[in-house]
Amino acid sequence: MRIISGTFRGRRLQAPPGQGTRPTTDRVREALFNVLGGSVAGRKVLDCYAGSGALGIEALSRGAGSAVFVEKGRQAAEVVRSNLALVGLQRSEIAQVVQRPLEKSLGTLQALGPFDLWLVDPPFAMVRDGTSITALAAMVRAGLLAEGGLVVLEYPSDQECPVIQGLQSEDIRHYGDSRLVIYGPTTAEGS
Repeated sequence: MRIISGTFRGRRLQAPPGQGTRPTTDRVREALFNVLGGSVAGRKVLDCYAGSGALGIEALSRGAGSAVFVEKGRQAAEVVRSNLALVGLQRSEIAQVVQRPLEKSLGTLQALGPFDLWLVDPPFAMVRDGTSITALAAMVRAGLLAEGGLVVLEYPSDQECPVIQGLQSEDIRHYGDSRLVIYGPTTAEGS
């Protein structure tokens, strides 16, 4: 797993040990950032279910203003910290790691947010059972998405596009076993 573009291009990142995480493939990550284009620059990014932190670090490499990484697993959170150190951001104010479940992080995230871009790559089982979708809806209600913000969710290709209260899908892309959906805030007409 490597950083694809930007300041940290070519840097190899570690992955958390074991089967508990499923890092976004380089191909899907590259496609995601190609779709987002220059809209990452200067953004306040939230990397949910961070795993290795590759999505948030890629965003920082491409000019994001800051990133918060939320990861509940101790080992995975340590890997995020190690990967931040690999790119020189271990003691940086632009990168913070929150080690706790996403659904229990709302208070902390409200103090740090709102965020312009959420990068969400949960374990697919959490999409299938609705746990991650419920957490994302709670985050929308808590005001964690900045005005004009975007939410990108990776989900299994055998699933229908998840419906998240307060968000509307704007674009869906298919990549092998994964799909990416980009959501924006629900408009008055789209409610």
